[in-house]
Amino acid sequence: MQGLLSTFWYVMSHIIVFLVFVLVITYFSLVFWLDKLIVTNQRVVFINWRTLTFKDESEAFLNDIQDIQSYERGIFSYFWVFDYGRIIIETASSHTTILFSDAPDPEGIRQIIYHLRQQ
Repeated sequence: MQGLLSTFWYVMSHIIVFLVFVLVITYFSLVFWLDKLIVTNQRVVFINWRTLTFKDESEAFLNDIQDIQSYERGIFSYFWVFDYGRIIIETASSHTTILFSDAPDPEGIRQIIYHLRQQ
């Protein structure tokens, strides 16, 4: 009976650890996938979820944008499937800087914003 009870708790402990791992991965995935960069013909809005209950919102009008920098690092950035990087949008005011880490196609986003600014 003692061996059966210890086997039961051994299996239960592994199931609990697996469920905690799945919950943590799901939580961080949701926080990652909820980040959004919205580009309209008048402004750029960045919604950054810090946690599932706290988010930061930054916006910049297209006329106020002074500089856009995009960074892609590593050998995988040359493949379109792994085309992720960092985009930094700086405005005329010193306190508004939009930093979007792990942005898909940062060079494409930069070109779209420059194209919209010229219109």
